[in-house]
Amino acid sequence: FCLSRGLGDVYKRQIPAWIMPIHRVAETVSPGEDLFDVVIVDEASQSGTEALFLHYIAKKIIIVGDDKQIAPYNVGINRDDVELLRTRHIQDLPLSDYFDLDHSFFDQAFLRFGNRIRLCEHFRCMPEIIQFSNKLCYSNEPLLPLRQFGDVRLEPVVIARHVPAAHMEGTSPNVVNRMEAEAIAKQISKLVADPAYKDKTMGVISLLGEKQARLIEDKLLAGIGPEEMERRRLVCGDAYSFQGDERHVMFLSLVAAADEGRRLATLTQAADERRFNVAASRARDQMWLFHSLMPDDISIRCLRRQLLEYCLKPEVPQESGDDLPVTELEKESVGPCVACG
Repeated sequence: FCLSRGLGDVYKRQIPAWIMPIHRVAETVSPGEDLFDVVIVDEASQSGTEALFLHYIAKKIIIVGDDKQIAPYNVGINRDDVELLRTRHIQDLPLSDYFDLDHSFFDQAFLRFGNRIRLCEHFRCMPEIIQFSNKLCYSNEPLLPLRQFGDVRLEPVVIARHVPAAHMEGTSPNVVNRMEAEAIAKQISKLVADPAYKDKTMGVISLLGEKQARLIEDKLLAGIGPEEMERRRLVCGDAYSFQGDERHVMFLSLVAAADEGRRLATLTQAADERRFNVAASRARDQMWLFHSLMPDDISIRCLRRQLLEYCLKPEVPQESGDDLPVTELEKESVGPCVACG
């Protein structure tokens, strides 16, 4: 909700909890000492230096985020202008180099505070889906998937669908792969009529450019219609469109193709890693990767190849106790099961 500053002053002590985006907080609250007992900042990796004022409106602050997910999307902001303002006004502040466009509010908190608590349990994805992110970003401290296997489980969980003879049109970022777009739209049209996918929400992520997402969206509007898309919460976009969001079933379009005379960039940067991490962890139940390339078409260092190779041969993370033989487990038993007598 939104309150004017005047009403906020009157009612701020009457309302036990306020839930607002950061820009509403800035419009509503006058920074001062200890206005709130606690401020919780969710998705802090999506906020930048504009969130620093939150330190001045609370006795305690809890900052929640993930430095392995995409940082603020500062489109249209001139980096030289930001650097000029930083050196002119705050150069003497400690760690002022981090007040830039590349470091999030979560990054700044991690640098300044030592009491970080890492949450390792993962509630969203089936194990095969989150395992790619574990291998890519969290190998030292892997996330523990808590989703259980059940009768309603969609099989297979991770699917790689090859689109042969496809090619790219245009130049990055305004590039499309029409055959991949057509294949995704046809597959979604088929699944929305499948009883196994009743009430399943869906989403589409283009891994190269926004134009591919718009092309797929146009095909879906013509194929299944806006009412079905709304019913399925079916959004087509890039990884930024789904930061902090999820769907039951996600469709990823690799877009890139091995066209003669076209040189593909090798994606190895940290920003690319964060983008692929987000894209590959939005699905709860099932993830489809549509690809025109094969692994040998891509550099071994490229994130495209890592994702493709994983989707061609997904893994189920094993619990440490799964390898223990029954005889060893019996030796560990100290008595009869209470439930079984």
